Amino acid sequence: MPNRLQNRIAIITGSSSGIGRAIAIAFASEGATIVCADLRPEARPSPSPTTSTDPPLTTHDLLTHQGSTAIFVTCDTTSSASIQSLIQTAVSTYGRLDIMVNNAGICLEGE
Repeated sequence: MPNRLQNRIAIITGSSSGIGRAIAIAFASEGATIVCADLRPEARPSPSPTTSTDPPLTTHDLLTHQGSTAIFVTCDTTSSASIQSLIQTAVSTYGRLDIMVNNAGICLEGE
């Protein structure tokens, strides 16, 4: 069932890499407009070059290049003011918000 998310506006936190990036790509392939949200647009550097499969394009640039509609908004999910600003940006840009995926997080690897 293609385009299940057609005309839906989705915020995805932690979208610069990993699972968040994969969710953004999947939602965009189903027709959603994506608001990518993270501390920075670039993927967090991988601790080992062999563990990262993220290409050099930022998520929002990749989606735009593939014909989807996407923007990037800097967001620190530990700050309620930053989250409020993120939502306000999505609503002021697209008129509403339909989906919010709270995916942001970090994993610290031991030495």
